[in-house]
Amino acid sequence: MIDLGGAPYHGEGVTLFPDHAEAGRFHYVADAPRLRLGLDGAPELSLLKYRLDPALHAALGAGMLSLTVDLGVDEERLERLRRRLRASGVPGPVQLVPVGADTGRCELVLIDRSSRDEGAPAAPAPPGSSGLVERILGAAAP
Repeated sequence: MIDLGGAPYHGEGVTLFPDHAEAGRFHYVADAPRLRLGLDGAPELSLLKYRLDPALHAALGAGMLSLTVDLGVDEERLERLRRRLRASGVPGPVQLVPVGADTGRCELVLIDRSSRDEGAPAAPAPPGSSGLVERILGAAAP
């Protein structure tokens, strides 16, 4: 269990919390989500572009972006963290365990719009801005 009275460690884009019972055990969580990779090593990301009536194509367009993120940390980074903890004087073997999450939320930002603006109509694009995102439909949480 995480010891909330102990100071967390931070490095390699990961926050480590000491365990309340074992000096060499730390619970870790990534500082930011990353794109999940499939079995073939490609990111779980897809973009569907809708083809509209050619007369409307110059004025309107649509698409759907779908992606999967996680808070995983690759093994190489975990090994670097173990070495850093051992070098700092942590007694015994260092054990790193991920922090479990029951729920979560992630914000998606496209160009200059946020998923917090869900369903809101777009304001006119400021001069010099691309203004491609008109609205974001459907936020989801695991």
